Amino acid sequence: MCKLELENISVGKYRLTLLLDMEITTGPPPILLAESASPTEDRLRANKGQGPGQVERLALTVEQAAEMLGIGRDRVYNLLRTGQLESIKIGKLRRIPRSALDSYIARLLAESSRPHLPG
Repeated sequence: MCKLELENISVGKYRLTLLLDMEITTGPPPILLAESASPTEDRLRANKGQGPGQVERLALTVEQAAEMLGIGRDRVYNLLRTGQLESIKIGKLRRIPRSALDSYIARLLAESSRPHLPG
């Protein structure tokens, strides 16, 4: 355990007292496991590096949904237009609920797991 105490640091017109308390270890960093509410939430955290203090969005913009699905914005608009992906309007804003992304992915998985019979 290493403690470092810095007192009376001036930042502009403020005077601060800073106390750093850190533990120095060797070896690989610990692996933290956590359950999340949805697969899309996992992907969003992985892509955006979501940390403490950030808000988890219940509804995403078209651009955010496209990034999470790994497709282009135009493709998301096409999915919305054809009704394959659900969205909501909040005032003038179009948003895609995270649950709609989960449902869309679940439908794709169900379709891909069905046996295809030769016609």
